[in-house]
Amino acid sequence: MRKFKRLIRNILSVLAIIILFSVSVLIGVSLYNQGNITPENVVINEREAMYSMYIDTTSLVELTFKESYRVCSYKGSENTCGGYRDTIVDFRLLNSKAKSEFKEKDFREMSLSDAIKIILNKENIKNVNIITNWNKTEEVINKLIYDNTDHNLSINISIDENINEEFIENYIDNAKTYKVKFNSNKGSKVSTLIVSKNDTVTKPKNPTRKGYVFVEWQLNKKKYNFNKPVTKDITLKAKWKKK
Repeated sequence: MRKFKRLIRNILSVLAIIILFSVSVLIGVSLYNQGNITPENVVINEREAMYSMYIDTTSLVELTFKESYRVCSYKGSENTCGGYRDTIVDFRLLNSKAKSEFKEKDFREMSLSDAIKIILNKENIKNVNIITNWNKTEEVINKLIYDNTDHNLSINISIDENINEEFIENYIDNAKTYKVKFNSNKGSKVSTLIVSKNDTVTKPKNPTRKGYVFVEWQLNKKKYNFNKPVTKDITLKAKWKKK
């Protein structure tokens, strides 16, 4: 029995030596075919680039971030080889809602994903528009958004390498919203509506008032045209007729 066990051990030892030898030969052939790549002839460089990302959830925030990583070069070919990091270096709160929601927050030195997590996990967010010059695909950015929010969001992504101040100023101007208030003039309460710039306001259900019949909504004592684009905050007042 002991002889049999010794024989098995010897056979296993021989097999182990054969396997190690075969692996060594394969590695040697691979290195030979690649021109004997060694740490000495691979050049490692640090790369970094600056990008901007605008996140619009009705709060509009601009994040400026630095992306850094290592590139390994050998015989004219380059490959990313680790050291990836993205860091917020500056930010701007571009509308009044953002200034109200994030006035206590400093995004600098955060990672991009941490900053996105803070911005997107406010209550009642349903839609998000992303504008960026970051050289990533929509799929990558989509995943970044979904991985950092608890909300089921509708996401719209615009990637444009030529984003400039004029582009953003126009975007901010077009993204403005206005309040349309309703003074029911002693009638039942009608809620305030928020309307995007140049959109029309939906006519609400007529208010009621005991002893009166509702006639119309007025602006500056004239019948309001609900097909007219809204370009500023307005208050509409109910006109009544006695029964």
